[in-house]
Amino acid sequence: MEMEIIFLGTGPAERIPRLGHNDPTCLDAHQTGSRSRRRRSSALIVQGNTRLLFDCGPDIIEQAAIAKLNKAPDAIFLTHGHSDAVGGIADVHKIWNQPVKIFADAKTIKHTQNRFLINPRENILWTRLIPGKPVVIKGLKITPLRVDHAFDERITTLGFKIQERLAYISDTRALPITASRALEGVTTLVIDGTQISQLIPTHLTAEAAIKIGKELGVGQIILTQIGHEYPPYKIAAKKISALAKKLAAPKTILAYDGLTVRL
Repeated sequence: MEMEIIFLGTGPAERIPRLGHNDPTCLDAHQTGSRSRRRRSSALIVQGNTRLLFDCGPDIIEQAAIAKLNKAPDAIFLTHGHSDAVGGIADVHKIWNQPVKIFADAKTIKHTQNRFLINPRENILWTRLIPGKPVVIKGLKITPLRVDHAFDERITTLGFKIQERLAYISDTRALPITASRALEGVTTLVIDGTQISQLIPTHLTAEAAIKIGKELGVGQIILTQIGHEYPPYKIAAKKISALAKKLAAPKTILAYDGLTVRL
């Protein structure tokens, strides 16, 4: 059965355009229909009548409206406990007047409950994920994989393999060998490409992300978590395409909010 991934957000911790900025990317992002405009990273996986949401950040009310998510997704999977990934958890009861199933690892659940939920929400049903142990949601197998991201010991981070076709790793600085082995040969790799060139300690550059995809032997690479350092989308997309060609890497796509990819 055909699966698709819909990118509800492809931006960094602070959405683009940024308040008061007049750089080329932010100016372009103000234009109607601009692909430089980015909400916090989040994605919706759809197969038949099954809908899985990955991350629930501060833009979730807007993202759910745009995606016409009138009913709660079958499950929400959280990558980690930073605000751009979980800062909208307290809003789920405003969007869906029904129980919401949320899957995350133990530290992410604890951190999210302590920091982002002032009062217990009866419509949130938590399930603890164990890295490497798959869960099945309406026939879709999702395998959580530990990846390296934050240096804060309170924050652990997961990437996810969906069936054998798709990997979603929005926040990482490196893949441990266990994750790399599990991802070998995945058809489509969605991966952190936060910086186009400048090195920062908690995220990947586009080149590093593309090299990971090449080493894993994936069919195509999609970069997300796109940071403020990138030029306007049309320029950036050409740069990424040229970089992938230079590295003799698989087809590489620079994601944008609203991008839908059929798998």
